[in-house]
Amino acid sequence: MRIASLVFVVLLAACPGTPSEESSGSSETSETTEPITTSTSSSGVTSTTDATTVGSADETSSGTGIDPTAGSVCEPQPEDLTFYVSISPYEPPEGTFFLTIDAACVVQGVTDEGDVRTFALECDEDGMMVPHDLEVVHGNGPLDLPMTVGTPIHLRVAKDFPIDYGGFTYIVVRSETDELLLGYYGGGEIPPMLGVDVDPWFAPLTYALAFGDCDPEPYEEPGMFIQEPCPAQLTRLAVDFLIGDDGIHLLDRTSGQLGPWSLFVLGARHLDPQMGSCDLPIDAFAFVAYQPG
Repeated sequence: MRIASLVFVVLLAACPGTPSEESSGSSETSETTEPITTSTSSSGVTSTTDATTVGSADETSSGTGIDPTAGSVCEPQPEDLTFYVSISPYEPPEGTFFLTIDAACVVQGVTDEGDVRTFALECDEDGMMVPHDLEVVHGNGPLDLPMTVGTPIHLRVAKDFPIDYGGFTYIVVRSETDELLLGYYGGGEIPPMLGVDVDPWFAPLTYALAFGDCDPEPYEEPGMFIQEPCPAQLTRLAVDFLIGDDGIHLLDRTSGQLGPWSLFVLGARHLDPQMGSCDLPIDAFAFVAYQPG
């Protein structure tokens, strides 16, 4: 299935080929370049993706289709979630729009600035030592991950760089003993074929987009002088997480706990375009799972 932005918080354009404003929550940890994709995603997650940084930006009330003062028609109400994950530098091979990182790394430094915690990594990529900055932002302060200077980890990243739609992103960190420490996904219900099996990246955690919890949010026609290139009616969706026989059902923009993992659904949305010139309906979601230190 073709997908339409960590999300999101990232990845997904509500209307392919439609430019939108850059997320104020995005943070560049390397040289500033013109973003290849800057979009308000169908998951409600906004992000910037450029040739040096890839990841999800925190979701704000803007672009969600839900008036933060009026609330949602569906319970529970959206939580005030601020979360994003990014990795840099991150450049696609010349002539391609699709790539992966699958490398053993060692944490060389940990720095905090406000809600931002940055892990300086040195990674063995095909015999070459490559530096990367893993940046994690949590609205309640620096995220407490079990990673300190000298900690060996395994970093896996997959990302496409589409021209006409938002794309998808995976960022996963596992321990030396193969425990899931941090996982992020933002994109469509079923991403394009990667040529690599990403399901084990999140093991033992599995996840799936879930439907049927909510009625559509109220839709208002754009005003005469409002240029909205792809107006759409939004319906909140949910994500089902499972570990063996244990599971949790989390609605769009809510959080919970399953086993040792804290879970944040940054966005889970169905967008129903209200103009014939727009693409087919879009289902997309973004989430973060992490194991506190």
